[in-house]
Amino acid sequence: MTMLADWVDTLDRRTDLPTRRLPVKWVIVIDQDLPRGLQANAAACLAASVGGAVPAILGSAGTDASGRTHAGLPWTGCTVLAARPSA
Repeated sequence: MTMLADWVDTLDRRTDLPTRRLPVKWVIVIDQDLPRGLQANAAACLAASVGGAVPAILGSAGTDASGRTHAGLPWTGCTVLAARPSA
């Protein structure tokens, strides 16, 4: 994923725009026949992997009302879709 990571680094992070107007979008497609818990687990594991492989996709950390800092979320947003596996 080095080529993808390098490409994402070149993008202008537009946190002021809604996802639909951003130059890049990413999607995770999950087997719709899996139980919901496994679908959620698969999406979380894949998202964590993308965050590790393409760190530029993560936005800045944020601070909550109690002063605790939390890791940034993807600035592009992420859509999770369900589909049947191809035969």
